[in-house]
Amino acid sequence: MIFLHGFLGTPSDWTRIVSHLDTDEACHCPLIPGHMSTSPPPLRNAFEYTVDLLHSGITQENDESNILVGYSLGGRIALEWATRYPERFSRLILISASFGIESEKERHSRLMWDTLKAELLRKKGVERFMTEEWYNLDLFKDFAKSERFSSIVNSRLSHSCRYLADAFEAYSPGRQEPFFDKIDSLPPITYIYGENDRKYANLAANLKEAHSVETHGINDIGHVGHLEAPSKVARIINTALNC
Repeated sequence: MIFLHGFLGTPSDWTRIVSHLDTDEACHCPLIPGHMSTSPPPLRNAFEYTVDLLHSGITQENDESNILVGYSLGGRIALEWATRYPERFSRLILISASFGIESEKERHSRLMWDTLKAELLRKKGVERFMTEEWYNLDLFKDFAKSERFSSIVNSRLSHSCRYLADAFEAYSPGRQEPFFDKIDSLPPITYIYGENDRKYANLAANLKEAHSVETHGINDIGHVGHLEAPSKVARIINTALNC
């Protein structure tokens, strides 16, 4: 199994989920480029670069089919990876992950927004950016109320501001083509979301209706399900493992 963290995350984000899994399979939790002390991806082809890097590493370790789990940014990388190498994965498990922005105009607007946010990160530094910008977004209001929020934010302070800002800009959804027309050619998908996260709850409903994707909403949590409710997310993953 392979677990891909989101923006600002680290491999340790998956520790509690992995501890609840009913499997003897090895669990790989790689670090996404640009996080901690790892160099950021190139600006123009970040997703291709990241998939190549991850794929070469995993392929050297085993040649079996894997289950690929991704949260948010990690989910978008998972979609890119599975699109290029569908035969390597038996299932995708996506947590609060976007399938892309369909409108070219909206992708451009998002790219401009992310470019400005990356510049704010460079100016403010990691701590001020997290507390004043990122975790002030409505998307994270439930996570900001969780009992683990402060300790998790403190664990993010080891990131390199320069590397993280470059990664933020490179991984913008504005630079990635949408995946809606590729869903039917991908491995089976399990989609997990927090029911308080209306944007992704609506996306889940669309995925279920239009593409028959298996979806699971978790009560009383928002966007960061793997950290807000790790045991509940692990329970859903365990069910998917037995499919």
